[in-house]
Amino acid sequence: MAGATKSVDINAPIEKVYAIVVDYEKYPEFLDEQTGAKVLSRNGNIVEVSFKLKVVKEIEYKLRLVETAPTELSWTLIKGEMMKVNNGGWKLEALGADKTRATYSVELGLGMLVPKSIATLLAETTLPKTLDAFKRRAEAAK
Repeated sequence: MAGATKSVDINAPIEKVYAIVVDYEKYPEFLDEQTGAKVLSRNGNIVEVSFKLKVVKEIEYKLRLVETAPTELSWTLIKGEMMKVNNGGWKLEALGADKTRATYSVELGLGMLVPKSIATLLAETTLPKTLDAFKRRAEAAK
């Protein structure tokens, strides 16, 4: 299994950063690998979302997300092509009125026929790009 954790400081209030993190259906607008996202159900702070991701080929997966506004989002995999595990989350910390530290963690386990290098690519290589995309989105939304 591959996993990674990374933090970034964002020049935006925690509420604005959180609003972008939980606006799942807008992910394809600013995340290059994300080709689709659809909220399937919402029950209080529990949300099920279907995502489409293009890495080597397009894959679809469904996550159960637990929202704890405005500081945390965690998820677990419901089901996914090529994925056995996809757990992770966001932790947001206010560093003043207009600055937020965002920490993103992910743990991935892919199917037996998928090379470990793909899991490592997803967990470690795309993580900085993902954080940078969220940072740019939040800072541009001021």
